[in-house]
Amino acid sequence: MPGKPEVSDLDNGILSFQKTEECIDKLTSRSAIITCSTSCIGRATAPLISQEGADLIFPGRMQTLGRQLAGEIRLDGGRCIFLQANHILMVDGDNTAA
Repeated sequence: MPGKPEVSDLDNGILSFQKTEECIDKLTSRSAIITCSTSCIGRATAPLISQEGADLIFPGRMQTLGRQLAGEIRLDGGRCIFLQANHILMVDGDNTAA
């Protein structure tokens, strides 16, 4: 199917996708906010969205893990900003939106 990543292997329970030409850089000149970026699906999604060309803002509760992820994204050529935030608190949600 055009534009859909193809599964290339299964390694330690994590699917790896091979980009097809139709997928490369679809998000160039776009920005994305990835919530819950220091764990689970947000942690897995942030680098993938960056690899597609988007600039990222990603809030998360754990500062050390957020800074580590930001470093990984930047080493891979991505642009990102990590915001330490707990979205259970309304003020953190408002600060992320600002």
